[in-house]
Amino acid sequence: MSLGLSAAAMNTCQLYSHLEWRVMHPVLNKPALMAVEMQVPLEELMEGLERMERVFAWLALGFTVWAFRSGTPRWPAGGAALAAMCAWIASWHLYV
Repeated sequence: MSLGLSAAAMNTCQLYSHLEWRVMHPVLNKPALMAVEMQVPLEELMEGLERMERVFAWLALGFTVWAFRSGTPRWPAGGAALAAMCAWIASWHLYV
């Protein structure tokens, strides 16, 4: 479950990134490309994607903690923890 949620969070992160850099970035540099009426729904869509991504990442971390507490072999939980941490870090959109 944690690996699936981590994959969903990373996929949502990728969708957010594509929307931001391929659609919104060119529009912000040249506002004449898109009407103001379209910018507001796109910004709301980006906020929704970001919120959904963070929910997936937090759920992945929660299921990882649950896996560590209840599972007897801990190595699958360790792999899920690595994926969940990567998804959680990616969900904060830290660009350098």
